[in-house]
Amino acid sequence: MPQRGGGPRPRTSCPIRRGRPSVQRRPGIEPEQAFHLIAGRLFEVEFHHVDLGLGHDFADMPAAVLELGLQRTHDRLPVGEEQAFALVLTDMDRQLRFGPDTATARTTVYGTLPAALRWLTGRGPGTALSTSDGALPVLPPWR
Repeated sequence: MPQRGGGPRPRTSCPIRRGRPSVQRRPGIEPEQAFHLIAGRLFEVEFHHVDLGLGHDFADMPAAVLELGLQRTHDRLPVGEEQAFALVLTDMDRQLRFGPDTATARTTVYGTLPAALRWLTGRGPGTALSTSDGALPVLPPWR
C-alpha cells in the first residue's frame, strides 16, 4: 500500500508471526504457535494429495513444504532408543538424528528428502533408501 510521501510500505514480517499467538488445538495437546498451525494445514493438504493415489507424490511437493514436513515429522515421530537412527539426505546438505537425545544411532539411513518423508510417514516401504547395515529401522505408526 502506498504511504504518504510515495513508495510502497515495506512488509517486515507476516503479521501472525509478530505477536507469536498460540492456539490450543485440542484439550490435552500442548498449544502451538498459530503460524505452525497454518503451515501444518498446508503440509496436511499436500499429504492428502499423495494419499488420494492420483499420481501426486512427495517429489511433486514444493521444497518449502517438504522441509516443513521433515521438521514436523522429526519433532513428532516417537522413535524409541532401540530404533534410534541417523538420516542423511543425499539431495541436500542435511543430517538428522531420530530418537531420544541420549540414544546412539543404531544405523544411518541415506536418501532424498521426498523418499525419506514417504518412508517416515508410512506412505512407502523405503525401497528408494539405503542404510549403513542393510536394514531400515522399524518405525512407530505415523500419527
